[in-house]
Amino acid sequence: MQQQNQKGLSRLRLDSIRGQIIALAILAALVPALVISLIAYAQSRRALTDKITQALVTTGSQAAREADVWLKERLYDLRVFANSSIVSETVARRGRPRHLAEYLNSVRTRFGDYEELQLVDADGGLVASSAPHSDPARLPAGWGRSIESSRSLVGEPYWDRAARKVVVVLGVPVVQGNGRLSGALVARVNFASLTQILRAFGTRWPGHVYLSSERGSLIADSREGGDGPEVIRLAPEIAERLLAAQGKVVEHRGVDGVEVLGSAQRLSQAAWLAVADLPVEEAYRQATQLRTLALAVIGALLLVITSVAYWLATLIAGPLGRLTGAARSEEH
Repeated sequence: MQQQNQKGLSRLRLDSIRGQIIALAILAALVPALVISLIAYAQSRRALTDKITQALVTTGSQAAREADVWLKERLYDLRVFANSSIVSETVARRGRPRHLAEYLNSVRTRFGDYEELQLVDADGGLVASSAPHSDPARLPAGWGRSIESSRSLVGEPYWDRAARKVVVVLGVPVVQGNGRLSGALVARVNFASLTQILRAFGTRWPGHVYLSSERGSLIADSREGGDGPEVIRLAPEIAERLLAAQGKVVEHRGVDGVEVLGSAQRLSQAAWLAVADLPVEEAYRQATQLRTLALAVIGALLLVITSVAYWLATLIAGPLGRLTGAARSEEH
C-alpha cells in the first residue's frame, strides 16, 4: 500500500518540493473560491426564487381578475338583452319569433363576442335564434335549476367546428311576471376579446399566461398564433396540483412539454383556471450565468496561480536541490 501511495504521489509530482508547493497553492486558492461561489449561487437562486414566486402569483391573480371581469360583463350584457321588451313579449305571448330573431341577429352583429344568440323555453327547446338554421345550444344537465338558483349559466368550453374556435355557452334566465322561469337567453360566446386581454400580459411578462378548464383544455392564450382544435394541453393531474397549491408556485411540465414554474388562480364565476408560468431555464438564467461566470473566473484564477506557484516553486526548489546534492556529496 505504501508503495502504491508513493507511485501515485510520484505521478502527481507530489513527492517533490516543487509539486507540493504547487498543490498547496492550488488548494489554498481553489477551496475558498469554490465555497464563495457556491454561497453566492445559492443566495442568487434563493433571491430569484422569491422574485419569480411573487411575479407568478401576481400575474396569475391579475389574469384571473381580468377573466372574471370579462365573464361578468358578458353575463351583464345578456341580462340587458333578456330584459328588452321584445324578449318579454315573446315569452308572455309566445309570438313574434321572427321579430325576435331579427333582434337577436342585430345584437350579434354589433357584438363580436357572440357567435349566436338563442331564446330557449323552460325545457331547452329552441324558440328563436340569431342564426337562420340552428340547433338548440349545448345546455348542461340540470341547467334549469342552476340558472334559476344562481341567475346565470356558464357551460363547459368546447371546440366549435363550425366557428373553428373555442366557445362557451352562457345564459341568463327569462322570467314571467309572476317570477316563474319561462326560459333562458343563451349565447355561444367566443374568447376573442379575452384573448386580446391575455395577450396584453405577453407584452410585459416573459412567460406564458393562459386560461384553462379544470380538465386541462386550453381556453384562451396570451401567445400569438392561429386557433386550432381543442386538445388537452395540460395534464388533468397537473391542473389539480396547480389548483391545490392555492396560488403558490408549482414546478411542472407545461403545455409546451418543458419544465416550468407556474401559479394558478380559480375564477370566481366559473370552474376555470388562470395560469401564469415561466420556463425553469428562463427563470434561473441569471443564476446560471453567475455560476458559469464564477467557474470561468475560478479556472482563470487557477491557471494564474498554477503559473505563479510553478515559478516560485522553481525558485525555491532549485537552491534546495543544489544544497541537498552538495550535502550528499560531502557525506560520500
